[in-house]
Amino acid sequence: MKKLLMIVLTIASTSAFATNLNWENSQLNWKNMDINYQNTDLDWKNSEYNWKNMDINYNQRNGIYDNAGDQVGYRTRNLNGVTNYFDDTGARMGYSDE
Repeated sequence: MKKLLMIVLTIASTSAFATNLNWENSQLNWKNMDINYQNTDLDWKNSEYNWKNMDINYNQRNGIYDNAGDQVGYRTRNLNGVTNYFDDTGARMGYSDE
């Protein structure tokens, strides 16, 4: 009986872990955390003061625009391949790992 219980618990915990936690998308994964320096506007790659992120850079391809065509934010990609989305104040709005 004890052996059967251990097998059932092992299967249940393994399947629950596999279905409920995809580490790549988990908020517990360091690359997705807001406290990760690479995901903040303090990182030069994400900074609004970096030329590639500035409104006056007309060659910019990473702007986020509203339906009226006004820029409302920008996106950057960090070294882990995560795309971070920031509003015009530099506050992080979200991310994707496409």
